[in-house]
Amino acid sequence: EGDIAWLGFLRKLRSTAMPIATLRRYVELARAGDGTSAARLALLREHRETVLARRAELDDALGAIDLKIALYSERLPS
Repeated sequence: EGDIAWLGFLRKLRSTAMPIATLRRYVELARAGDGTSAARLALLREHRETVLARRAELDDALGAIDLKIALYSERLPS
């Protein structure tokens, strides 16, 4: 089950648009052992900030889409 959980986590990272090179670096660090925990933490924290920024962009875009949907909905007869 540990391997399955590991692969699942890597898939989650990839689903957040983590670049392959960064994902490979994370895997290399993990394979190198506990001595790389600080580097892995830094990598994950940096990626988290990237994900949060992207989420903010998506939320903004979604707001614009919702506004446009509301405008079109008001113009069309029910």
